[in-house]
Amino acid sequence: MATKFVNEVLNRAVRELIEASSGSVLAIRAEQNSPIPSQRPFASVRVSMLAPEGWAEKIYSASTSSSGPFLNDTTVFYNNTSIYWNFGGTTADLDELTSERIRVRATVNYYGNTSTVSSLDEAFALRTFFQTTTALETLAAAGMGFVRTSEVRNLTALENDNYEERAQIDIDLYAVSERVINLFEIQKVQVDGVVEEGADSTIVSTLIDVNVS
Repeated sequence: MATKFVNEVLNRAVRELIEASSGSVLAIRAEQNSPIPSQRPFASVRVSMLAPEGWAEKIYSASTSSSGPFLNDTTVFYNNTSIYWNFGGTTADLDELTSERIRVRATVNYYGNTSTVSSLDEAFALRTFFQTTTALETLAAAGMGFVRTSEVRNLTALENDNYEERAQIDIDLYAVSERVINLFEIQKVQVDGVVEEGADSTIVSTLIDVNVS
């Protein structure tokens, strides 16, 4: 799964949880030069990848891609010695599924307030909401899990000669990223060769079984 796609999936899931926790707050992606909603308060969400957790798990399975015999004839000359070999065998394609748990952080910024809705109150409510069964089940359905939240930060600032209430909170989550890579597997190798030096020649023949566990 590409990082950009993972980022968008996580961002959308967090925005849906923000709107579910409030019912009166519009949540948007935090992007430079994005239109600023007229609705107050609103929330912006930025998701950043922190680091993988533990080891990635790899599972191999037979691919639906084609497989079959291969053959390669080669002649090499080295120090007046002619070496000819017929290198062949059977192949198969494998799908390598890599599952990796990564730590991500969603930074949520709330802007503005009304007579009944406060950015700070909404941030505190979101902090509590992420510890509810509803939030945890929603995260699990999206392939995510809850780790922790930060304290709510009061970032109220002066905007156009008026104070605008602002709040910020970080939400640490983990997500399972999966990606599939097609691999070329050599199962058996048959090597038939002739080594010639002057009037002498030697026949070489061997079968190699390659087992991939």
